[in-house]
Amino acid sequence: MAGPAIVEQERREAAERMGLDPDDPDVALKMEQLAEEKPAQSERGSRAARPRPTGKANRLAVFALFCAFVVPVLGIVFGLVALDEIDDSDDTERGRGMAQWAIGIGGVAVGISIAVAVWVIVSLS
Repeated sequence: MAGPAIVEQERREAAERMGLDPDDPDVALKMEQLAEEKPAQSERGSRAARPRPTGKANRLAVFALFCAFVVPVLGIVFGLVALDEIDDSDDTERGRGMAQWAIGIGGVAVGISIAVAVWVIVSLS
């Protein structure tokens, strides 16, 4: 069990991290007010945790994922546009992962296509 001195030291360090004077008698109240005002921190780092979207999936993200397999360049373009639409929707639309996968799959497919084209050209000359 932590002794009173350790608890007091932790309280002082927390107050200093929040930019407050640890000797202020109202520091506990101010710390509570600041804690309520600040958004929750993600466990991974300093980025604030995003709320989970509750709306429908962005249709362009779905189409981008389809296009990534059929016409990879269109998958990349539609995926980027879908990400922009999802960002503009204030996280009311879902589909961020689909758009990101469309961009990734499209990029890999374009890269493989370029590598195969270069290999064919080099082997024919």
